[in-house]
Amino acid sequence: MEQILLATGDQPEIVVDLIGGDLRLTGWERNEFLAEADQKRSLHADLQDNRLTFRADADCTLRVPRKAALKFERINGDARFKALEGEADIKFVGGDLVLRQTGSVRLGQAGGDVSAKKIQGTLDLQTVGGDASVRGVTGDFTAARVGADLYLRDVSGLARAEAVSGDLILNLAFVPGVAYAFNAGGDLLCRLRPDLDVQFNLQSGGDLSVDAFGAKIENRNGQKIVTLGEGAAQVALQAGGDVTLSAVSGDPEAMGEFGEHFGEEFGVMAEEFAAQIESQIESQIESQMADFEKQLEQKLGSLDNLLGAKSVNAEVIAARARKAAERASEIAHRKAELAQRKVEAAQRRAERKIERGAHAGHPKFIFGFDAPRPPAPPTPPRPPSAPAAPKSPFAPRSPAPPVDPVSDEERMAILKMVEQGKITVVEAEKLLAALEGK
Repeated sequence: MEQILLATGDQPEIVVDLIGGDLRLTGWERNEFLAEADQKRSLHADLQDNRLTFRADADCTLRVPRKAALKFERINGDARFKALEGEADIKFVGGDLVLRQTGSVRLGQAGGDVSAKKIQGTLDLQTVGGDASVRGVTGDFTAARVGADLYLRDVSGLARAEAVSGDLILNLAFVPGVAYAFNAGGDLLCRLRPDLDVQFNLQSGGDLSVDAFGAKIENRNGQKIVTLGEGAAQVALQAGGDVTLSAVSGDPEAMGEFGEHFGEEFGVMAEEFAAQIESQIESQIESQMADFEKQLEQKLGSLDNLLGAKSVNAEVIAARARKAAERASEIAHRKAELAQRKVEAAQRRAERKIERGAHAGHPKFIFGFDAPRPPAPPTPPRPPSAPAAPKSPFAPRSPAPPVDPVSDEERMAILKMVEQGKITVVEAEKLLAALEGK
């Protein structure tokens, strides 16, 4: 294990030339830069005048100040960015890119999929090799090229997608005076919210289906115009396949009669239902993890005060205890990601059932739909404390994160502190338990 820890300002400029493997980056409240990697001699950092340059030759994990300005030239593997407020400029990601609770992001190219949620600012995607799923952008959204499908929901500013090779699903408020333009090579499905005041200018290579009360449909110069209300917001839609404008409700009680396009509408309902479930899971997980991290900081702060800086061994022991607790926190985050992936997988299964039913020549509704159930959010780990005795010697125990064994030198250092009266026996037991990951 290799580690680099550097003190920075609250808004440092961090320039990364290369990440040789996968990257996991999280913002935190400290004015410090922390880099960790399993491969030794793979991390390289230089800090000058609040400008930090960094390179990692393999997989690595980074913790940076929340307001840091980030510039990444190349990430060879997958990348995940979370809990950031500053801007991020990412030129190349070889695999998938995940963005959660970040500031403005500009992406040059991603070879795989892009998933972005809760972006406080603008999101600019130049080239995405796979699918793109975007939800919750407070600023503008632009996508130059998406190699597969695009799902777009809840964008406060303008929204444009110049070239989507696959299908496109939209769920936007369509505000008057804001520009909207989309071009999909496949089918285009637009979810119509109640009381929209919008005019759609449509070009499609397939059929047009409109299911919205009061919609007016006209033909003008080879284009189809669909108007809802006074048509204050202007939206340009172009698709190589079918275009469906649907006002279907996500409420199962309001499903109404089985219509010709019930399959398409039901697919949107599945998308909406999965999104609602995932949002609930994220909120619960974020709340639990925030409580855990607060307790963690308090515990580790007490440990630092307890040990002080009286010896090198004490500092090493405190660092080991902090590392053991952070491993437990990392496991909780991975469980959260697994819960989210289960919801997305359930959604895809529902869509495949609908598609199979339509291709088989049956009506486009499928009985026995497996609605995704919200998995229970993972219980966050406890900060280091005294181990509790198991209720039964035969009771199953959850596997603990791997930790390095406590060395004899560390044990002797703790015993020496007890002998000198620096800590009590009870405090020594708690310290050993933290080091052992109990």
